[in-house]
Amino acid sequence: KVHCINMESLSFQLGLYLSPHFLQVSNTIELGQQGFVQVSMSPSIPELMLQLDSCHLDLGPDADTVELIQSQTAKGSCVSLLSPSPSGDVRFSFLLRGYMVSTPTTGTLSCTITLRSRSLSLDTHRTVSMRLNVVSPGLPDKGLVLPAVLGITFGAFLIGALLTAALWYIYSHTRPPGKREPVVAGAAPASSESSSTNHSIGSTQSTPCSTSSMA
Repeated sequence: KVHCINMESLSFQLGLYLSPHFLQVSNTIELGQQGFVQVSMSPSIPELMLQLDSCHLDLGPDADTVELIQSQTAKGSCVSLLSPSPSGDVRFSFLLRGYMVSTPTTGTLSCTITLRSRSLSLDTHRTVSMRLNVVSPGLPDKGLVLPAVLGITFGAFLIGALLTAALWYIYSHTRPPGKREPVVAGAAPASSESSSTNHSIGSTQSTPCSTSSMA
């Protein structure tokens, strides 16, 4: 009995996940964040077995290549080989440190796999890759969002108001005292004269009333 496998009909997918549950694929990872990678084959053929040979993160010509897996072995303590999925997908995790990527950038995550038959000594090598965005912690890859801009603006306004209040307080407590004007001393006699004048006017107005009453 001959069983034929069309190798050209097979497709391979490389996915990055941000949790060990491998639920949602992501193309963005933060510095200091742990990523979980899965390489899968479609359609799944029980006769064939996937084997992860190497994997690296290419950050362009201006940065060094981050080696994750070499010769089926994890490269460094930040990379761990994980158990395959129930369907035979190969998996590994890595922790992206700041010294690996100094600034936010884009890169290409590439993995080389070996497709091995369980009954035949026939190996086929394939390379699968995906584009990846590397961002700083808490900073979206599209720049500052509106809440961040409003927060920075309000903070600058509050700092300016506090500095103005502090300068006014220092100025009001350090300026030399000016000459006092005799406002109170001059106002007292005027008040006294006004009161005596009103009293005399009242007395004058009451005099005719009393005279007419007497008449």
